[in-house]
Amino acid sequence: MQSRKSGLRTIDVARRAGYSVQQVRDLERDGGLVRVDEALVARAVTIADTEGLSVYDAGYVAGAASIGARLVSCDLRDLVSAISP
Repeated sequence: MQSRKSGLRTIDVARRAGYSVQQVRDLERDGGLVRVDEALVARAVTIADTEGLSVYDAGYVAGAASIGARLVSCDLRDLVSAISP
């Protein structure tokens, strides 16, 4: 299977991540794999600017939000403190 947005085939993603093709397909099905596109990067930049995070860390926040998932992190200083109410 090939992602229309990224152009990467599932097997390419698996090889790069060190997972089996089946593991990547399972992640795709349950929403645990978030594909990056321009809108996600723009959202990450906005979050980074607003919350004082690196764009790298804000990417995790934006990715979780894009699929309606709860972000769980042990990074108390950066991620958790920035997104906690």
